[in-house]
Amino acid sequence: CPSMIWGSLDRWVDRRRGGGVMDSNNDQDDRLAARAARAVLEGDAKDVRVALEKLGVLGRLEGLARKHLEGLRASRGGVASLAHRRRDRLESSLAIMEAIDDLEHRLADDRWIHRGVRLAGRITTGRFDPEEPVHLRQHGDRPLHEIESELGDIGATELVSCSIRTRFGVLSSLHFLFEGGEFRCRRCPPDQVPLESRDLFHDRPVAVIDLNGLRRLVSAVKAKG
Repeated sequence: CPSMIWGSLDRWVDRRRGGGVMDSNNDQDDRLAARAARAVLEGDAKDVRVALEKLGVLGRLEGLARKHLEGLRASRGGVASLAHRRRDRLESSLAIMEAIDDLEHRLADDRWIHRGVRLAGRITTGRFDPEEPVHLRQHGDRPLHEIESELGDIGATELVSCSIRTRFGVLSSLHFLFEGGEFRCRRCPPDQVPLESRDLFHDRPVAVIDLNGLRRLVSAVKAKG
């Protein structure tokens, strides 16, 4: 039947056209992600998220841009160089978490509840952008200004206290530099923020590990050389 043949042909053409549009969109996304990665590598943006914002692109391309950035860094400095920088970042994070935990144990009393310090985000997987800020959660009641001097003693600099609005309300936050990397420590009072593996700003899962988990991760990374 001619009408059936032409109908099938029209559907085939529509599918081809649709595929062409999809391929075109994918190519455009890939180019934008690559541009964002180059911007970070050349120092024009501090991280992938900022680079994509400058290009007017939403966060949906962050994963793709990070893959491009990882490839560019590997080709420029070698895979061993990237692994070394990641290991250094993990060890710096461990030093910060141990300093906070040690302070809590030394000054433990009934006034301040302490349920541990946790590391949140892609860094917990061991495969992450070493240029991005490290996010910590201090699950306790102790004010951050009491932790500030402790961090200064081990070498943290440019410590800045501020408040941030989250889905749990307003939280105190301490931003600082340590061994060349940026850190952000959020104070998460137990009666305000639950111990959960979810994002503080959006109700979605986020990887979180405690001090012992980070120690195991650092040991595993070192074992790989």
